[in-house]
Order: sequence, then C-alpha cells, then structure tokens
Amino acid sequence: MLLLQRTKSLIQAKKMKILLTNDDGINAPGLSALANIARKFGEVHIVAPKRQHSGCGHQVTFHNAIEYGEMEPNVYWIDGTPADCVRLATSELIGDVDWVISGINQGSNLGNDVFMSGTVAAAREAAWLEIPSIALSQYHPPSNHHHWGWSERLAKFVLEKFLQEKPQRYRFWSINFPALPTDGSTDIPSIRVCDLDPTPIKPEYRPDGRAYLMANDYHARPRLAGRDVDVCFSGEISVTLI
Repeated sequence: MLLLQRTKSLIQAKKMKILLTNDDGINAPGLSALANIARKFGEVHIVAPKRQHSGCGHQVTFHNAIEYGEMEPNVYWIDGTPADCVRLATSELIGDVDWVISGINQGSNLGNDVFMSGTVAAAREAAWLEIPSIALSQYHPPSNHHHWGWSERLAKFVLEKFLQEKPQRYRFWSINFPALPTDGSTDIPSIRVCDLDPTPIKPEYRPDGRAYLMANDYHARPRLAGRDVDVCFSGEISVTLI
C-alpha cells in the first residue's frame, strides 16, 4: 500500500501532460470514461475526431484542410482521423505532451485488428513522433453489453502501472480489457504481457441484394493459446508491446 501511495504521489508531482484521443469520436462514452481516469494522473488535453473513424487504420489527411473547433478549454474536435488528431495536437493545438493515450475503444483491438484500428493508429503515430503512448480497448461479447464503470476501473489499474513504464523508442503499448465477468465477480483481472496473435482470418460475406455484408463471427475467431486474443477472451488484461 505504501509503495502504491508513493507511486501515485510521484505521478501527480510530475504533473504529466497527457493527450487523449480515439477513433469513436469526440462524444464517445469510452473517451469520457478515459478522461475521468486520466485526470487523476496529470493535466489532460483532448483532441478527437468530430465523427467516428473506426477501422480507418493509419489514414492521414494530406490534401484537404482540417477543420477544428474548441468545445471547452483543452478539448478540441477535428474533422480528421485519429492519426491526424495526434499530428495536429502536438504540432499546433497543444504542443509537447508527455503521453498520448488513445481510447477507450468500444470493442477490442486484437491480433490483426491493430493494422485496421484507428485507436491503435493514434498510439502508433505518437510512437513515431517519439511520444510514449498507449492504446486502450474494451472487449465485449454479444451477450455482454459495455459497462464503462468496469472499463474505468481497469484503465485506472493499468495506467498506475504503465505510466511509470515508458515503452522503447518507436514502440507503444496496446492494452485490451476483458469483458465484465458474467458470474458477478468484480475482481480486477490479472495482466498478461503477450504477443499479437498472427492467425489469419478468412473474410466471409453474405449477399444483400446487389451488395455484400461481412459475415464473420468476430467472437468465434481462431486463436492461439497465450496470444493476445486468447488472453483477452479468457478474461485477462492483454498487454502487447508493438
């Protein structure tokens, strides 16, 4: 307990400057949940997309002007992607920051998801800019709705640990929270540092008139024991250094 109190005091004494962003948009509940927790660790600035950009990957805006607006002090929306948010925030709107935290994504980002995720791309962009960064995502199976109070508890738990453990240069943490247990347990799950699951997923589609809809069952995806998909789906917090 004494060590934890010293850790908290050390974090607060440093008055870290933290940039928050996401890919679900400025009004997403996951971003609000993250802000509630991040303010316990330092000075929080938010620069997030005006609208949802889930699955946009590491797309950036080169040829069009990027509109922005200030909703309140230190809170901005921009009409761009998550990677744009990090670029514009650190170069123009906010300036230097100690950490970039992206999320909390409404859905997991596991295995090959990290190459499609805007949430993860924001953390990757920060790492390329040599800023320590973390991507946070919340898994939920079909039978289990989002419980943002649960996500806040897990975010506080991991940030207490990982804000003291900067990743290597040009690398970042991708952290996925498991679903709230259905047995009523509210115990904080264990953390498992693990590798990405490289298992390929063959795309499946079903026809819909003159169109096709994705038909893959995300929750039944193949997985390797001990890799991030298996760890998160099994109820632990998966942490991967990317």
